[in-house]
Amino acid sequence: VQGKYEDIFKSKDFNNYEVFEDDPWWCSDFYKHLFFKFPDSQFVLVERDSNKWFNSMLSRGKGKTLGNTYIHSKLYDREKEYLELNIKPDLSSYDKLLTLDERHREKYTKLYETRNLKVKEFFNLNDKSRLINVKLEDSGKWEKIANHFKIKNYPKEVWENKSKIN
Repeated sequence: VQGKYEDIFKSKDFNNYEVFEDDPWWCSDFYKHLFFKFPDSQFVLVERDSNKWFNSMLSRGKGKTLGNTYIHSKLYDREKEYLELNIKPDLSSYDKLLTLDERHREKYTKLYETRNLKVKEFFNLNDKSRLINVKLEDSGKWEKIANHFKIKNYPKEVWENKSKIN
């Protein structure tokens, strides 16, 4: 979020692994930076029904935003609310200072859907062979991902979140 990408690329963790997920990889337009910096890189976009995605956020956050509030406010266009708190941003804290409830559903689901469309548009315009796009609800998603990466021996039973959030 802060553009200190080179710090990430110099880190021990980054240099010891080949596959990454979650923060900070999904933040903003970071995938575009990765796309051009690492021309042999491949990307996986796992989409989920936007209402189920939001339900999961509600359940996990228990009425508050997930993760770091400062970063969350930037990603979900809630910076004004955050700045009105008049506190110094702390990137290391999972402070949960903003609420998250049904009032936010329409805004969040639209942002989620738009972001997924933007990611697909970017790869369609640049190199669609570098993106595999699967649906979370698709029972064949692991096989599709394995085929994309030409992985022949992959675990047929992969751990998945089995919570009953709709």
